[in-house]
Amino acid sequence: GINAEYGKQWYQRRVRAVTTKITVLQWILALHSLVPNKIDHSRVFPAVIKTVSDPYDGVVTLSIQLLSEMCREDSEKNRKNFEEFLRNLLTRFQTDEKLLEKRCSFIVQT
Repeated sequence: GINAEYGKQWYQRRVRAVTTKITVLQWILALHSLVPNKIDHSRVFPAVIKTVSDPYDGVVTLSIQLLSEMCREDSEKNRKNFEEFLRNLLTRFQTDEKLLEKRCSFIVQT
């Protein structure tokens, strides 16, 4: 019936959204590995930080991998990026009990 069709459409939209996030993160990661100096960290970093709290493991894993790459080089900018990431993550854990309970261990282990 109508509910089954709505459920199917909702599921298809969620799959497309997750697939899109994963594809974008993979693309940015590939670009960063090829031309790291061409990536505008000030625009990319805040968006990637938000995806760390995504409910899908694949999105979280790629987000943390990308953040790790963006913070890897020993520079003042990258140290600030890493500090910003840690502050943001700790704030999210403090303000979002659900995130802390359900995703904290996965995020930290990743």
